[in-house]
Amino acid sequence: MSVWSRILSLPEDQQRQLFSIYNHNLPIEIRMQLADWIEQQNWQYFVENDTMMKCELIQRFGIEIQNLIEMSNDVAYRYKLVNYWNMITNSNADIHAIIKNINDCLIYEKEFIRCTNQEPVPFNQVNLFENFQKLNQMNVVIKNSIGETETLFKNIKSLKETFNIKQLEISNFDSHKFNNNNNPNDNNVIKMRFMETVNSLHLQYQTHMNDLINRYRDIIGKLQEMSLLLFNELDIWKQQQKSKLDSSETYLQLKSLSEKMASNLGNLLQQLKFIDTLVSNDSTQEDAMIIAQFIEIKKHTTLLFKNLISETFIVKNQPKQVIKKETKFNATVTMLAGSELNVHMNSLVVRVQIINEEQAKLWNSDHEKFHLNSCCGEIVNNTTVMEYNSATNTLSANFINLRLKSIKRAEKKASIDKVVDEKFALLFLTEIFLESDIKFVIS
Repeated sequence: MSVWSRILSLPEDQQRQLFSIYNHNLPIEIRMQLADWIEQQNWQYFVENDTMMKCELIQRFGIEIQNLIEMSNDVAYRYKLVNYWNMITNSNADIHAIIKNINDCLIYEKEFIRCTNQEPVPFNQVNLFENFQKLNQMNVVIKNSIGETETLFKNIKSLKETFNIKQLEISNFDSHKFNNNNNPNDNNVIKMRFMETVNSLHLQYQTHMNDLINRYRDIIGKLQEMSLLLFNELDIWKQQQKSKLDSSETYLQLKSLSEKMASNLGNLLQQLKFIDTLVSNDSTQEDAMIIAQFIEIKKHTTLLFKNLISETFIVKNQPKQVIKKETKFNATVTMLAGSELNVHMNSLVVRVQIINEEQAKLWNSDHEKFHLNSCCGEIVNNTTVMEYNSATNTLSANFINLRLKSIKRAEKKASIDKVVDEKFALLFLTEIFLESDIKFVIS
């Protein structure tokens, strides 16, 4: 039952009390006439995320209001609607404030109904909200930490450039390219000063690099903690999806969190790439130890990235649980973090294959031992390209004409035309190239 329907079922005095929250910022007439449309929009998502799609949402809202205006002959009614339409479509309108006001009204309605009917607060929703709030806070902390490491890296780079210049000056000095008129004692003093400066710079360089390493380790720890929490919420959503209890709001929250985490990991990986270049010519034993630690950090970062992409590569629209041979079925897979990876520029090809229970267990337990061509049947039209939808900011692959052509069974049974007597799974696979040296298969 819609929220508006529940409101109309309340006693009249309670309805009047609730309707008092509506004013020129959202006329009750619009809430009433566009009840279904308003409740179908995810206002909460647009409040929490800074996205260009806010403008598109308000444009669509304006079109709905325009339709109401055109259909009405009531002067007073039209006057209210026109005033509100002018307010939200004004070039100087505060789009965020408009969306937040509508969202606040909807939240108030739900809370009013809950209190009126003395309904308990749904535990799962509260817990989910708290976890999402925590994840968003963690994302902000990690983003700020990566910003700090970027500043530190720039300082280290500047220090390294100064160090290299001083080393070059010593080399020139030794080659007698300047100060040839000085006596040997003066030359030794000058060289000693150069050496002291170089040693001091190198010590500062190593100190800053060790500081950077510690900061990166701290970031990796936070990212690992965040991964566990995010993947746990994603698993809950997948279970709800199987039970047909999943919500679009939860999906959008998970998508937003995945994108933010991918953005942080991408920035971190980019910094580590720059560090590779910076330390490539370092040759002392201490430098070698620092380089080894950065290599380890990069491995952890790459693994986190791989896990994020793998876990958030999901089946958005599930195919049927019972699949008949020679019957078409559909499926949609989505990469939640896809918009932040720029992988859509590489035309990712997704393949689906059918595997039996034993093969599925092997895939889940040990990807390395699983032969990617392993399958127990043939699916027609089993490959498609992931496409980026700029309107929804999603990267998805739509399989619209899948057809099970054949299936291999352990033994023949009566219901030979259906995959029901044995457990099978559809495995969706694609190959990701993050960098020239970072490639992996996800499913």
